[in-house]
Amino acid sequence: MIKSIAFFFFLAAGCFSQSLNIDHVNPMVGTDSEVKFSHGNTYPAAALPFGMTAWTPSTGRFDDGWIYQYRAAKINGLKATHQPSPWIGDYGDFSLMPLVGELRTQFEARGSRFSHDREISTPYYYAVDLLDS
Repeated sequence: MIKSIAFFFFLAAGCFSQSLNIDHVNPMVGTDSEVKFSHGNTYPAAALPFGMTAWTPSTGRFDDGWIYQYRAAKINGLKATHQPSPWIGDYGDFSLMPLVGELRTQFEARGSRFSHDREISTPYYYAVDLLDS
């Protein structure tokens, strides 16, 4: 009888959902970097492990190497990138920006304000509310 109770106890314990290690990863760690002082030089990428292309929000200009800066007030697009570091150039990169209304192609005009409170970033998912679109 005791063996049966122990068996059902362990069987029931295995039915509870468990968190995955990937759910404990915070892609925002290391994103508060600038040219004067480096805090990690990372960007919050959603990508497969060892994937060739990563998708990331873009707050910086294409020509300066800084894809995402945590203190930036606007997102300028969702960028497909191969860039491992701001010190190494990117290649074959492009950016998509969802817009409503008039088409804005100039870098300064197409950005949208956002709030980190309304931003979700995991290694496999990224979402943000664009406040100006």
